[in-house]
Order: sequence, then structure tokens, then C-alpha cells
Amino acid sequence: MSELTLVTPERIHQAYAELRDATEILANTSMDLQRLRWELDASKARLTVEGRLIGSNAETREASARTQLIDLYGPVEDTELLVTRARMERDRWALEVEEFKQLLRLMELTRTEPELERAQ
Repeated sequence: MSELTLVTPERIHQAYAELRDATEILANTSMDLQRLRWELDASKARLTVEGRLIGSNAETREASARTQLIDLYGPVEDTELLVTRARMERDRWALEVEEFKQLLRLMELTRTEPELERAQ
């Protein structure tokens, strides 16, 4: 929001609506990411039980899992990026809403101050 932006009820309503939508998108993409991670973890566990994860240390076993489960790692990484973008968008709208709150508070204080001086 620029310093010349007018504070109107429509703009405030729009900012809250955008914040609500962005929060919902973040929640949905976060749940998608969690589901994908559970699927990946279950597949890694299955490979471990089957003795198909090769390697004497964690890094080697992780590399083996990546090779064997490449079709699961890609969607996890893509969804992690979507979650990051969704969080940024939600934060952007949260800042917009906060700026409106601060501007309205400032307007309220400036309007009230002269009234207090006249009463004295």
C-alpha cells in the first residue's frame, strides 16, 4: 500500500478477504505437503523392511531412497515450494491488514486529540 492509498471500507474488506483466502490456501498446501511426506516416509519404511535401502550410513541410505523413490521426492519438493509461496502471500496480506489497522488507529487518535484540547 502506498502512502497515497485511501482507506475505504471496500479496501479493508478486500484485504481481510484476501487474507482469509491466503490463509486457507496455506492450510491446504500444508496439509498436502504433510500427506506427501507421510507417503514418502511409509515408502522409505517399506524399503527398509524389504532390505532394499543400501548404505552403511544415513546419507548413503537417503541417496538410495531418493534414487528408488524419485517419483515421490519430486512432488514433495514442488509442494514445499508451494507452501513457501502460500506463506509469503498470507504474510503479505497480513501486513496489509495490519497497516490498515495502524492507519485507522492513527486517524482515530488524530481526530480525538483536538476534541480533548477543546474540552479543557
